[in-house]
Amino acid sequence: YQYANGGWIKNNPLPPEFSRYGSFDVLAENTLTMLREVVEGIKLDNTQAGSVAEKTAVFYKTGMDTASIEKDGIKPLLAELNLINSANDLFQLQNVIARWHSNGSGLLFKFFSSPDRVNSEMVIANIYQGGIGLTDVDYYISKDKNSENILNEYRKYISKMHILAGYSHSDAEVKASKIIQIETRLAQASMSRLEMRDPHKTFNKMSLAELNKRIPEFNWTGFLQITGAPSFDELNVGQPLFFDEINNMMKEVPLEDWKTYLAWHVINMSAEYLSSEFVIANFEFYGKFLSGKREIQPRWKRIIKSADNAMGKLWVNYTRKNTSRLQLKI
Repeated sequence: YQYANGGWIKNNPLPPEFSRYGSFDVLAENTLTMLREVVEGIKLDNTQAGSVAEKTAVFYKTGMDTASIEKDGIKPLLAELNLINSANDLFQLQNVIARWHSNGSGLLFKFFSSPDRVNSEMVIANIYQGGIGLTDVDYYISKDKNSENILNEYRKYISKMHILAGYSHSDAEVKASKIIQIETRLAQASMSRLEMRDPHKTFNKMSLAELNKRIPEFNWTGFLQITGAPSFDELNVGQPLFFDEINNMMKEVPLEDWKTYLAWHVINMSAEYLSSEFVIANFEFYGKFLSGKREIQPRWKRIIKSADNAMGKLWVNYTRKNTSRLQLKI
């Protein structure tokens, strides 16, 4: 190990914002620096309205506007949280789940497309297990000391984020307990990491009619309409037992508990885009405690990465054209 890696380790000490650091991380860092030069070089006065350049510049400028972000606090999420709290039944909450999926955020489970494993000429829709805030289902299930400590810290993190969102300490603790209960049920019905490595276990093709019959408590027709998914007749259900449990939970978990659970995941998924107190709390748990990072990345790097995730191929094509003149040094 030292023969192969000793020189790299000696010459490239682990930066505080990383939990691992290799040659590909150096490449990514150099790319971010180039992209920053491109984005900060865009002059809004000279860009066409609605162009990729304008969208990119406005996205970056908005993300770097810390004064407005700090002033707003939790305000950007209030409309979504109110929508959840005003739901009168589970189907209305399922519509909220669908809305977030349409924005690329997988609430409760994952929904995506991929090549069909038995027919590579076709693309198939997939639904996969998800819905938990920790990175491994074993943290909810295992009784070893490390897993119990991680679950306890996660509970504290949930409570802290609710307090930041304006809830009392007692209400925050109650909500944290309900959220842990729901996520534990989801984890218990999920495949382990080892099981997920078996491509045969995670490929279970069903027709939409079969899915609706097996999981009738979830409005799949409404979900597909709201997400804007193209018409299809069959899909892959990655973990059928997980979705069986969702069906059971739709009947057994009280409506108010589902509201608490969904509101939490909306807050948690949005935390890094909110004011600094949310950003720091999120980093302290996921960055420091779970990953071992010592410092959060500079804001400009996080905004560039967010633009990359949000703007897809438009962003890639634009930056590819405008970084060709820059020299990449590794």
